[in-house]
Amino acid sequence: MNFQFKQFTLQQDSEVFKFGTDAALLATWIKNKNSKHVLEIGTGTGVISLMMAQRNPKANYTGIDISKQAIELAQKNLSNFPIPSQIKFLKVSLQEFETKSNFDLIVSNPPFFENGTKSSAAVNLGARHTDTLSLFDLLENSKKLLSENGKISWIYPSRYLDQILKYCKELTLYPIEIVLVRSKIGKEVKRVLMTIQKKPGDCKREELIIEEQNRDYTPEVLTRFKPFYLHL
Repeated sequence: MNFQFKQFTLQQDSEVFKFGTDAALLATWIKNKNSKHVLEIGTGTGVISLMMAQRNPKANYTGIDISKQAIELAQKNLSNFPIPSQIKFLKVSLQEFETKSNFDLIVSNPPFFENGTKSSAAVNLGARHTDTLSLFDLLENSKKLLSENGKISWIYPSRYLDQILKYCKELTLYPIEIVLVRSKIGKEVKRVLMTIQKKPGDCKREELIIEEQNRDYTPEVLTRFKPFYLHL
C-alpha cells in the first residue's frame, strides 16, 4: 500500500516497516533548516530523509540500513521524488559505516519492538530488533560520526528514557531537548523525542499532544503535518 503525500508518493512493501506517526513526528520536529550534512540511521522506506529534504533541499542526506529490501525501496522512492535534492541510500550497518566528513545532524527512528520479543513476522521484516543495534551502540557510534557542534535527534519509547540518559552520561553526551509525547490529553506518555549533542547545555523539557479528544490533530501537530499530508 502506497502513501500519498502532497509532493510525493511513498511506495511501501511488506518486507519493510511502513510509514507511521513516529516517523512523521520526528521528520517534522527536527530542526534541519541550517543542516548541511545529515545522516539517517535505519532509513527503511527513506521517508524521513525525503520529508527532511522537502523542508531543506539544500542539505546532503545519507540514509543507511542493513536491509537490502529497505535500501532498494528507498532508492525507488528517491527515483520518484520530484524535489531536486542530494540524497543517497546505502546498505551498511551503523557499526561498519565509514565517512570522510562528520555529520552536523544524525536522525533515527531506531529499532524496537513494543513487547520486546521477535515475532515471526518481525524476523521476516529484517533487522529492527535491539539485538542488532542496541541503544548504547546507537549512541556510541553516532557520537563518532557527529561533528563537534552536531546534534542527534530521534524518537524512542518513553520507558527507555532513564536508560538513554544513563548512556548519555557514560558517553559524555548531553540531551538538550526532551519532548514527552502523548496521543491525547490524559493518556500515558508512550514516546519521547530527543535532541542530544557533544557539548554541555541546558535541557529543555516539553510535552506534545498528538490528537484532540475528537481525534483531530492538535494545532501544533497540524501545523507540522500540513505541508505533507494530502488530506490536511
